[in-house]
This record gives sequence, structure tokens and C-alpha cells, in this order.
Amino acid sequence: MKKLLLISASGRILAIAGLFSLFSFSAFATHERAGEITYKHISGSTYSITVTTYTMGSSEQADRCTQTIIFGDGDSAIVCRSNFESNDPNTDPWGAGGCTGNPNCATHHMGEWTTGNPTWQSLDIKKNEYSIVHTFPGCGTYIISMTDPNRNDGIVNVPDGTPFSIQDTLRIFCVPGLPSYNNSVFLNNPPIDKACIGVIFIHNPGAVDIDGDSLSYKLGVCYENLNAPIPTYTLPSGVSVDPYTGDLTWNAPIAVPPPFFLPYEYNFAIDIEEWKYNVANKKRYLAGTVRRDMQVRVYDCDNKPPVIANVDDTCILAGANLTFTVTATDQGNNDIVLFSATGDPFTASPPASFSSNVPPQQLTTATGVFSWTPSCNQIRLQPYLVTFKALDDGAPDSNPPVPLTDYETFFIRVIAPSPKNLTASPQCTNMLLTWDPVVCNSAGNPFYKYKIYRKLDCDTLKHGYCETGMPASWGYTQIAVLSNSTTSYSDNNGLVHGNMYSYRVVALYLDGSESYVSDPICNKLVRDVPIITNVDVFSTNATTGSIHVKWIKPIADPANYDTTAVLNQGPYKFELLRAAGYANPAQPAIATFGSPFFAMLNTTSHPDAPLNTISSPYTYRIEFYSDTNHCPTQNASSVFLTCNPSDNQIQISWNEQVPWTNKQYDVYRLNKVTTLWDSIGTTALQTFTDSDLANGVQYCYKVKSIGAYPDTSLPHPLINWSQELCCAPQDMTAPCANELAVDSSCDLSQNILTWTNPNNSCSDDALYYIIYHSDSTGSEFYVTDTIFDINIITFLDDSLNSIAGCYAVASVDSFGNESAFSNLFCVDNCPYYQLPNVFTPNGDDYNNYFTPLHPYKYVHSIDIKIFNRWGVEVFRTVDPEIMWNGLSVQTNARCSDGVYYYVCIVYDIRLEGILPHVLTGNVHLLSK
Repeated sequence: MKKLLLISASGRILAIAGLFSLFSFSAFATHERAGEITYKHISGSTYSITVTTYTMGSSEQADRCTQTIIFGDGDSAIVCRSNFESNDPNTDPWGAGGCTGNPNCATHHMGEWTTGNPTWQSLDIKKNEYSIVHTFPGCGTYIISMTDPNRNDGIVNVPDGTPFSIQDTLRIFCVPGLPSYNNSVFLNNPPIDKACIGVIFIHNPGAVDIDGDSLSYKLGVCYENLNAPIPTYTLPSGVSVDPYTGDLTWNAPIAVPPPFFLPYEYNFAIDIEEWKYNVANKKRYLAGTVRRDMQVRVYDCDNKPPVIANVDDTCILAGANLTFTVTATDQGNNDIVLFSATGDPFTASPPASFSSNVPPQQLTTATGVFSWTPSCNQIRLQPYLVTFKALDDGAPDSNPPVPLTDYETFFIRVIAPSPKNLTASPQCTNMLLTWDPVVCNSAGNPFYKYKIYRKLDCDTLKHGYCETGMPASWGYTQIAVLSNSTTSYSDNNGLVHGNMYSYRVVALYLDGSESYVSDPICNKLVRDVPIITNVDVFSTNATTGSIHVKWIKPIADPANYDTTAVLNQGPYKFELLRAAGYANPAQPAIATFGSPFFAMLNTTSHPDAPLNTISSPYTYRIEFYSDTNHCPTQNASSVFLTCNPSDNQIQISWNEQVPWTNKQYDVYRLNKVTTLWDSIGTTALQTFTDSDLANGVQYCYKVKSIGAYPDTSLPHPLINWSQELCCAPQDMTAPCANELAVDSSCDLSQNILTWTNPNNSCSDDALYYIIYHSDSTGSEFYVTDTIFDINIITFLDDSLNSIAGCYAVASVDSFGNESAFSNLFCVDNCPYYQLPNVFTPNGDDYNNYFTPLHPYKYVHSIDIKIFNRWGVEVFRTVDPEIMWNGLSVQTNARCSDGVYYYVCIVYDIRLEGILPHVLTGNVHLLSK
């Protein structure tokens, strides 16, 4: 027997143990119209849960002073109604007294009926709330539900006698990057509404999510029990839900024939989903779902709803004010009696405000003023949703008067201010960036990181009002992501003297929202460091090669050098560092040049030798010292060639890593006759193909690179030579594949192969053919023959015990390059094995043995059993020749004349391998 907790309106556990029947109420009363479940996080895994229902107040027998809430964790509780009319909490106008004197509840609250316009009482509606605090076991997914057996009858799209059931989903996460708690949405607009036949109907639940989760909406199905949709539930034509705003639109209600009567009642389900942002993996997770089961009453009326003027989505900077006027005009020239607004901004701190001229006035055109100054606390990725609602007086002169509603929903995105006072100061070959700390850093959505962006050249681009982060079309590259405590960054990633660089910074917040991008700062490096200009291969040799390195002195500024300035005192020196390949050069220096005075530091070149300039390039860097302070230059490497020889051509490729830009490369080849280097081509690429060469002959090359720095005050053009490289073209291209056909003859036991000569189509130096064979499909190929005359394109394979197998032909050229296999051509055997129907083992040397007809073909083995007419086996063998002489294996005596029966399994040699087939029959043994 399971315990149920009984909860009073004050939350006190009152008690009961025993069996509780959900359907213990009157089976003849109808009651529930609409409802939903909401929950609010308190602490840990403890939540306050509220079931809100809207019932028929006149259905006294089914009035619920308690409801059973199932928590989805194995527990449930009986919960007392907690809401009441302040002037009389213990009675209601319908005379329901089911709760008065109820021993299960300390107080007997009767619900509410005077709210609404018109009042709930006039529409036979009572609002009921049942609240409880519950602690869940921990992380997991929980379905919170309530089921009542008494849904009101007479609903057009729900059968009479169907129970009423609502449920929510709560997910308590234990996932890195996600909060462990969730608050459900809270719905400001009641789930009871009115519509007119032939008039478009709109309802918005007015959802508010205090967690700032992303919300999505979809049409659901009304339920009759936990996880149990109503099987015969139907949805009228023209009903849809906007997945972003939550507007339920019905275009439009129609008249319904009997047995239904006006006003028609319909029930719809809206599922409102909350999606939380995971800051760890940048994904969204479904955190909870609220299902609203709502009821719409449809009247035959002349009224038309008011129309609220369109309000565009907008953005606002945190700390700035957003104020605008919105109007609502009634289409039927009736008075607007309510013009209100709901949404997240009204629960924020500071909250938004909306003031309208109705009430107290009642006008056909109403105006309202929305105003909000969001603070840093409202910065978030998810925009804030605001819903305006306008209600008219229902055309009082009509019969019946039916007030109608219009909704207008729009989004406000609150954006963080951009980082301010960005500066860029050149330092040696770096650019030092600094900026002010962000001004917005709230506990709910703390500032997380800085994103640093750079582009070549300056710009004055301005972001759009709702454009956050770095616009992709601006051409910036993200160069760094920094922690929230860092307000400086040194950019040392490939800056080049003479280029102008623009920088911008974006602030990133924990939920993934980004600030406006900062204003740009643009600057370039100054000439306060030596600038390397040449890494020129002077001699190519494995042991005595040399490279000539050159650089330009820093610009002498009297404020910087040869003065008493603390940071730039002498002595001064250049250190030349080198590394093999493209590695970063490191100490020790290969050469040092010093002077006590900057004006006397005039060495700006160095011949580096002896080197192995054949095997690899070399990379250099200049270190400049004033006293103990120093600035490095950027690295610069030599141009290094590689070659890729092929048939009658050589492809030369090269690479270099230099701070300047090489825009042209001149390719030279050694003339063996004149011993001079001939220019054979110019390219802007780093590859060149030299064609029409003789295979096996060595050719030598070198490349001259021509480049410059963007700073035109520096020497230009910059000429640097590669090492010399020699290689010989060779044919590494195999002939194309042959096309093969095979003509097979079982009678002659031979296969004739025919193929194409590649020299007639796609090759010019194929010399011979290789014939490949495999005995069966799936087995390996082996060489069965070689045809050394390229003009012979047929082959007879007649030395075969089996013609089954697969063939392929390959061609080989003068350099030993073997082509791919031709198409595979497979042929199969035609097995033949037949047995006679009589033999005469009488010793006359003629037909004395039972043996197969000759010649049989392509038989690997057999297994034959011979029986007399009583089924006794008289002979058995696996020899394909059989050779039965009529003797019984049982008695070794001659068998009597008569008919004998055999079962023979013949194992044929086939393309797929050894395959069996069965022969059955009889043979006559005759002695004469």
C-alpha cells in the first residue's frame, strides 16, 4: 500500500495512508476546461510546483478542493487548493461546499471567479491553484502530471467522458556547462479565450522565462492520462502555432452541425519548450516543457477584433532607454476596454513599464507607451519577448456581445557595450594592444572572454544596430581569445613593416552573447628594428656552400639612439642567428657586430659559410641590442627548390618563409653548351614545369625571387636566389590498361585471350605483356606467361585441366612501369559426368566394370553409393572411375543379376571453386 501526502494550502503535511482512487469523484459531473503546470526552483533539487486549472463553477459535484500531483520520481501528493477570493475565501457563487469542513485541508479555499473581462463567474469559469514544494532525488528527467476524470462535456474536438490530463517535463542537469536547475515558463494570459465564426482568432500564452532560456512553441495533443494522448482527438482546419512567438492562429472557426450548440467549445494543446545554452560545447539542450491545455469558445457574432499596429523587433544597448508608442484600433468601431503588455522585461530589474489610456478611457483607438532601460543584468543571448494585448467591449449592442482580442509580439535584444579606448602601439616587430575593462559584468551572465581581430589596412566600418560581434563580411581574422582579466595583447604574428593594420575587440559573455564590436584602431610598425632584406644563396655545395644575408639599420632618431635615454643607451650590437630548415633561429649567434655608438654600427651584411646548401634551406633572424634591451627582426629563409621528375618533364617547386612579398619568380636552366644560365620562364606561383626533355638526361635549375616590403622607403626590388638543383626526367607513368576478351572452348579445353595494344592509343613505349591468371574467383593472381613481342595481342591457354578461372593482362614500358590490370575476364568450366545404365561383369573383357562414360571432364572427385533393391549398400567409392566389378562389399561375392540403385555426389571444378551436384539412377547388372 503506497503512501500519499496530503498538503494544505499553507503547505503543511496533514496526512493519509491508504489506497487513493483518482476516479473516486462523481462520474456524472463535468468539470475541467483548461489548465497547465508550472514550477519554480527554490534550491538544490527542491521546487515549488503549481497546478492551475479552469473549471465549470456550476459543476458543484466535481469541485476539487484537492488534486493529486504526480512528480515523476515515484512520489505523488494530494494537494489542497490554495487560491481564493479575498472577500470570501470559503464560499463560491455556485454554492459549492465540497471543501467546507473537509478534514484534509486546514483552510477551505474555494478558488477565484471575479477576475477576467467579462468576469469568470459570468462565463461559468472558476480558476483553481494547487501548490506544493517537492524535493526531487537529483539529476534526471521528471514528468510532473495531474489527471482529473471529469473534463467538461460538449467539446467539439474531444469526445464526451474523456478525462483531463496535463503534464510538464523538468530536466535537472548534471552536465558540464549547464546549470543544474530550471524554472518553467510562467504564462500571463489565461487559457480561456473567445472567438467568432468566420473571424481569424489569435491567442498568445504570454510566456515569461526568468532564466532567459530560448523558447520554442508547437501544437500538441490533449491528453487523457499520463503520457496518453486522446486517441480520437482532432484538430480543426486552419490551426497553427508560430514556433518563435507562440501565437496560436485559427483561420477561421466555422459553424458546426448538431449535436453541438453555440457557443462551440474547442480544446487545444500548446507545448512550450525551454532550451538552455551549454557554455562548454556551445549547444542547446531541452531543459523543460510546459503543456497548456486551453479552451476556446466560438460564438456566432458580428464583432471584429481590434488590430494592434505592427511593432518591429529591435535592440537596445544595456543602460540605454527604449521608449515608443504603440496603438490599437478596433475594426468594428467598438471601444477597447483593455490594452496591456506582458513579457520578460516586466519581471526584470529594473522592469519595463507600459501605460495606456484604457482604462479609464474606453476608445476605439487606444495608445500605450512602452519604456525600458535595461541594465547590464539583462544582457543575454536570448532576446526578450513582449506581447501586447488589446481587448474590445464585444459590441455591446450585438447578441451576444463577445469581446475579442488581438496580440502583437516582438523581441528586444539587450546588447553589451563594446570595449572602449582600444590602442595599438608598435614595439619592435609587435603591436601592443590595450583597452579598458568591460563595464558590464553581471553575476547572472558574467563577462567571459575577449576576442581580438585584425585585418590589413584601415577601415571606418560601422556595425548595424542589432549587429553584434565581428561581422563576417568585414574581412577581419580572429587572432586571439583572451581571459576576462586581460586587457592587453601583443600581436607578434607575421606583422610586416609598411603595412597598416586595423584591430578590433569583442566582449564574449558566458551564455554566448557578444558585445558590439569596438571602434577600430589602425597603426603600423615603426623602423626601430633592423629589417632583413636578403637571404641569397651565393654558392651551392654540400660542404662549401654559402648564403649572403643583408639587413637595413633602424632609423636613427635623436630621441631614441645616441642619447641618455634610459631605454636606448649603448653599447649597440647586431646578432645574426641561424637555423637549418624553417625552424626558429636560436642562440648562440653565428655572428655579432657591435659599437658603443649607433652611428658607428654600420655592418648590415654577412656571408654565411661553409654550409650544406644542397640538403636544406636556412632561416635567419637579426637581434638588435641597445645595452641589455633588444628587439628581434622577423625570420627570413632562403628559397629552396625541390624537383619531381616524370616522363620527359621536370616539375620544380620551391618554398620560402620571408616577411616581404615575392611577386615574381624567374626560372633558369643551365645551358651545358654555353655553361650559362638561360631564363626559361617567369611565374607568380611557386611551381614550374619544364617539358619536352629527354628521359635520363640531367638538367640543372635555379630560381630568382623578386619581392618587396609594402614600405616603399625600403630597398626594392629584393632579389634572392635559390640553391642550384639538378635532376633527370624519367618515365614514371605506366601504360594505360589493356582491354581484354577471352574466348573459351569446353570441347577443346582451351581459352584464347585477345587484348589491345596500348601503343596504338595512349602510350608510346610499351615493350611487353604479362598474362595473369587465378584459378577461381577470390583467389590470388599469378603470372602464367609473358609475351615479349608488343605486337602479339593473342594468347592460347590450352595446357589446362580446367578452363575455369580469371585472366588479366598488364603492359610494361621501357622504364619498367607496369600498367594497371586490364579488365578481369572470368570463364567457367562445362562439367560432364554421366553413368551407364547396364554393365556385364562376366569376365569376357568387355563391359566388365561399372564406370562413367568417357571422357568425363572437370570432375575433382565423387562419392557414390550403390544399393540393392532391399536398400543394402553393396558398393561405395570416391574414385571418379568407380570400377565396380559386381562384387558385394558385404560378402565379397558376385551380386545377382538385377537392378541396382545409386546416389552419386559429383564434385565439379567450377569458377567459384569445388561445387557438388547429385546424380541418382539405376544400373542393370547382367551376367550374360
